[in-house]
Amino acid sequence: MLQLVKSIPFSIITATLFCSSLAVEAPSASDGNSSIRALAPKGPTPISPPKNGNQNQTIRFVQPKVNKRELEICTVEASDMKNRLDDITSYLKEFMSDQSFDLQGFESMAQTLEQELSRLKGLVERLYPSCNQIKAQLQSALFILEVMTDCAEIMTSFQHTGIPTRDFVYSTVELNMKILALKEQTSDTPIDGEVSKVLHCLQFVQSLKEKLRLAEELPLGDFLMFTNQFSRAEMTLEDLMRHFARRVNALME
Repeated sequence: MLQLVKSIPFSIITATLFCSSLAVEAPSASDGNSSIRALAPKGPTPISPPKNGNQNQTIRFVQPKVNKRELEICTVEASDMKNRLDDITSYLKEFMSDQSFDLQGFESMAQTLEQELSRLKGLVERLYPSCNQIKAQLQSALFILEVMTDCAEIMTSFQHTGIPTRDFVYSTVELNMKILALKEQTSDTPIDGEVSKVLHCLQFVQSLKEKLRLAEELPLGDFLMFTNQFSRAEMTLEDLMRHFARRVNALME
């Protein structure tokens, strides 16, 4: 019987974080012929101080409690803040590839990355409240961390479990990766074709919810956990549909 362990085989996951197109069929969760590849944890990309050419960059601040000296420091460090967020986002993506999710590597760094993002979030809220670019970078990094944390928790919690629960674990991880891929593409990807991908993902969620409704062997705790996962995924996909609608309206104006 297939064991769900730290290095979990999930060749069923056809959607990748870096793919330009997204598979939409729900593969069989019982396919365990290929094993997850163990990735060596990589250290975070060194963060360099802002270059001299960026020190004249001006950012408009609206926080009245920041004194003049802080404003001078913040202006110089604005580009460094962007670089830090870019580095963290790139580092998070290194835990994903087209064939594997580095669960052990992610778990070894998750707390450190969470603490660093929490610290940066406080700085952004205090010093860059009106800088939409920095705020968007922060939200993107936080979202990726949240999705990967969900996957890690699910895969760790259900290492030794029965087949029905394990099948839902595989499906949930696959669903999360598909949504993460969609979120990564929507900022600068043409609208054509993206709406279809979101609709297919919504159909996948609905099929999982129906399968969950009919499941008879799941413990109550597992049932509630998967219900929460699928509901959150459905809300995210509906948000993406509204995002596409706004983009279409903006293009028509």
